[in-house]
Amino acid sequence: MELITLACGLLLMQSFLTFIQVRYYRKSVERFFKKYNTKKDVHLFTGQARRKFGAGSIVMLVVDEKYIVLDCQTMKGVSVLSKFKDIESFRGCHVGEILNDLQYEDKKRKKSAIDIALQNASENALLTISKKQMT
Repeated sequence: MELITLACGLLLMQSFLTFIQVRYYRKSVERFFKKYNTKKDVHLFTGQARRKFGAGSIVMLVVDEKYIVLDCQTMKGVSVLSKFKDIESFRGCHVGEILNDLQYEDKKRKKSAIDIALQNASENALLTISKKQMT
């Protein structure tokens, strides 16, 4: 009986912490929308990487119609204490350059969760913007 009570308590705690983390994610996305809402032809893309063991990662990219990254933030961690942090090094870069660099580094070492999330967001940006331009 004690084991069942403990398991239910852990499940409730996990649900509460997940709620807090999802709320923070939504607020961060809304902040990005408000910041870039007035600019025309700007898109927000996200990518995520989940790990069975270890920290996962989420990346948010703001990309214009010319595939140039205007803003990039990442969140890495396993707890609700993880917060989004700016990555200045990708601002002004072409999305294709980011993917090329990630593919080159892939041969040297194992990809981190941030690399995988960044790759997912970059691929989404390339595909979505190119489809939009074709129509």
